[in-house]
Order: sequence, then structure tokens, then C-alpha cells
Amino acid sequence: MYTLDITSTTSKIECFLSKNEEFWLWHRRIAHIHMYHLNKLIYRDLVIGLPKLKFENDKVCEACQKGEQTKSSFKLKYFVSTTNLLSSLT
Repeated sequence: MYTLDITSTTSKIECFLSKNEEFWLWHRRIAHIHMYHLNKLIYRDLVIGLPKLKFENDKVCEACQKGEQTKSSFKLKYFVSTTNLLSSLT
């Protein structure tokens, strides 16, 4: 663990990000686009200001993973399990 005293610096304060954090930052900024497509945008220079980073294709963020999960269906029942009739809306 390192301590950093920002108050004693006289130079311009920059945002302290690692490449890995910047990697996920751009993924979130461009609407959770797939890493393959991010690499394509960089290679073809289609986005102004996008840094020249190499995005790994096998990375998946937690939000994307939850969005791709599917809900399992209910088990089939071969008998009636209700005891009362549903009341009608009047």
C-alpha cells in the first residue's frame, strides 16, 4: 500500500487510472460494446479521443454477464395446485 500526498504537488493533477481501469471505463462509456468491436473502432480510428489500447476479447464485465443470463423456466405440473378460485375484478 502506498500513500500519496496530492496537496504537496505543484504540477497539474491528473486522474490516476491504470490501463485496466481505463479499459473498463471505455467499455462502459460506449454502451457496454463488445471488446472485439472496441478493437475495431481503434484499428479503423472511428472514434475521436479513443486511446490506442488493446482490448482483450475474453473479458466480460459483471453488468454484461447479468444481461446475458436467461431465466430458467418453471417445472411442469401435471396436477392443479390451487385451492381457491381467483376472484373476478368488479
